[in-house]
Amino acid sequence: MVVFALLAIGGVGAWWAVRPTPPAPPEVSLDGADPEVRETIDAARKTLLTELRSADAWGRYGMVLRAHNFESAADECFAEAGRRDTDDARWPYYRGLYAEFNQTDGVPRGLPDFRRAWEIGHPDPDYRNALRMRLAETLADRGQLDEAERLFRGDEGHAPGPRELFGLGLIAAARDDLPTATARLTSAVDHPTVRQKAAVQLAALARRSGDTAAASRYQVAAASAPKDPDWPDLFVRDLEALQVGLKARLFRASALQEEGQTRESLKLLLDLCRTHPSAEIYYKTAGVLGLSGDHARAEQSLRESLKRDPDFAPAHYLLAVTLYIQGSARWTRESDREVARAMLRESVEHFRTSIERKPDSADAHRCLGGALLLLGEKAEGVKQLRLAIAVRPERYDGYLYLGTALMEQGERDEGLRNLRSAEQLLPPGDSQPRQLIESLIKGKN
Repeated sequence: MVVFALLAIGGVGAWWAVRPTPPAPPEVSLDGADPEVRETIDAARKTLLTELRSADAWGRYGMVLRAHNFESAADECFAEAGRRDTDDARWPYYRGLYAEFNQTDGVPRGLPDFRRAWEIGHPDPDYRNALRMRLAETLADRGQLDEAERLFRGDEGHAPGPRELFGLGLIAAARDDLPTATARLTSAVDHPTVRQKAAVQLAALARRSGDTAAASRYQVAAASAPKDPDWPDLFVRDLEALQVGLKARLFRASALQEEGQTRESLKLLLDLCRTHPSAEIYYKTAGVLGLSGDHARAEQSLRESLKRDPDFAPAHYLLAVTLYIQGSARWTRESDREVARAMLRESVEHFRTSIERKPDSADAHRCLGGALLLLGEKAEGVKQLRLAIAVRPERYDGYLYLGTALMEQGERDEGLRNLRSAEQLLPPGDSQPRQLIESLIKGKN
């Protein structure tokens, strides 16, 4: 027994002697970094240095690095974490994201990692679903349609959601099964997470089917729809939760605004105006103030933005819009007419500055035209409305404004043509502008 014990002890000692030494954790340059970011990254690295044989410590350091955009160093950490724990789907999944979207040669290579993460799985069904959808979409992008379709369909009895219907629609389109593709995409097109993407695909399908009217209808719907949000990804959300510093707070403010929590978003931004005053912070604060209807405070915030950066084009545009809104409201009251005139005159200056820096802004041309028309500069106002249409001919609002202006100036025939163009470009279900256009056309006939 003593001999066996000595042999066992010797074996353990030999194993410790030959076990590979863990690599040194990657270091990143934090010159000029936000102090809070520097502190967080330093703390995660120090923890790892005391636990170099821990997969979780390697993974945690990698997640902190990835959350602050040190992607290459983070990938090194995820590789080491994956070697030390082959049963954690996070590490191949994060490596897959890096391989898919950050290759220097532009070739996506995330599929093997996503497949490995899916094979490992996850105990939480929501995380497991994130693994399934990422792999399904990657397979579909590679043309491996049969396997992608099985993943999109999920388990038997599973009702597909909008993301799955969209994926199944793309697969049917790739197989030239246009009726099935149209049915699946139509089932998804009204969902806010996929409205624009589905409309684009439906327009393409309609063109392939020779239905030009439907293609035009869906093309208008795609152009007028807000940008689809990114698909939710719980693994990415876990990275975002680790973000600290100024960028993290700005991200949080934007997320709160998108969720309709305007008051909370504004509070966070006003705090940042005190702690991190900059042209961008004041500009973003003004945007939330304007959306909440507080145009006077939005104006003050935009002036602060331009004090810090007189060439910040977005602030010129938003200040112009803010002054235009306030001036237009005051214009209807005779007692406020001179104040309104001054506001509109200043808005014109800022619109012109904005257009100099970004000449392809249809909104800037359209609003500039509206301000000039109120100020009595009708020829120049109409010219700007025409430029708005030239920049974005697929939008109905330019034709509506131009048609109304021409009607008011007695140019009935051209005004009616523009109003009818606006009517044809209206997205389906947009009843309010349709009623306005119909009333304008009837009133002039």
